[in-house]
Amino acid sequence: MSRISDRTYLKDEQYKTSTNLQARINLHRLYGVNPYPWQRWVYDQLNLKPGMHVLEIGCGPADLWRINSDQIPQGVNITLGDLSVGMVREARNNTKEIPGSRYLCLDAQAIASPQETFNLVVANHMLYHVPDINLAFKEIGRVLKTGGRLCAATNGIEHMKELHDLIRKFNPDSPIRSVEMARFTLENAIELTKEHFHDMELKIYKDNLQITDVEPLIAYILSMSSLANINSLDKTIVQSLKNYVAMEINTRGHFFITKSQGMLIGYL
Repeated sequence: MSRISDRTYLKDEQYKTSTNLQARINLHRLYGVNPYPWQRWVYDQLNLKPGMHVLEIGCGPADLWRINSDQIPQGVNITLGDLSVGMVREARNNTKEIPGSRYLCLDAQAIASPQETFNLVVANHMLYHVPDINLAFKEIGRVLKTGGRLCAATNGIEHMKELHDLIRKFNPDSPIRSVEMARFTLENAIELTKEHFHDMELKIYKDNLQITDVEPLIAYILSMSSLANINSLDKTIVQSLKNYVAMEINTRGHFFITKSQGMLIGYL
C-alpha cells in the first residue's frame, strides 16, 4: 500500500500532530499571491445557514473553523472528525469556544453517525488519503440528509509540480509524483462521484506561490520526508536543494510554484 493511503502511517506518523501540516500551510500562507486566504474561500463555498448540522471528515487542527469562527451562523452544529487522535485533540483545543461543536475519531469508510444526520459534509484535502474512496462516498451519502451537500476540496494534477520536479532532480528515487497522488483530483472528481451525487460543480481557487525565502520551502519538503524519501539526515541532498533554490531566488527574484486547487460540490 502506498503511504498516501496507509492509515497507520497517516495517523501515527504524518498526521500524528499538526506539525507537518503546519509547515505546508505556512508556505501557502506566506507566499500565495491570491490576497483572499484559502480557508476563507473554502468557508464561503459552504453556504452555512442557521440550524444546519455539519460534519467535517479529516478535520485536522480545525483551522477552517478557527479562522472563520466569527462568521458561523447561530445554531450551526459542527461535528469535527479525524482518523488521528492527535488531530482531534488539537481540533478540540482550537474550537472549544465555538458553540455546538462535537469531536470524534472517525474513518471516512465507516462513519460512526446515524443515517441522515447531516446537511453538509466537508472533506478538505483528504479524500485522496482514503483507501477505498468509493466506500467513503457511500458512507457520506448514508449520513447526509436528502438534499444534503458534499463539499470536497482537492488539488489538480499540476498542483505544486515545480516542487515535485525539484525533489526528483536531487532524489530521482522519490515516489512523490506517483499515480497514487492523483487518486482524487479536480480532473477526475466528478467522474468518481457521479454515481453517488448529482448537480455537481467544480469551483476553482486561483493562486500560485512566489517564494522568496529558502527555509520555508525546505521545511515544506522535509514535512513530506517519508513520502519524498528525504529526511533531515540526508545532509548532502538537503544542502543541494537549498543551494539550488537560493540560486533561483537570486536569479529570478522568487521560486515559482504552480497551484491547482478547488472544490467539488455535489448534492445527494
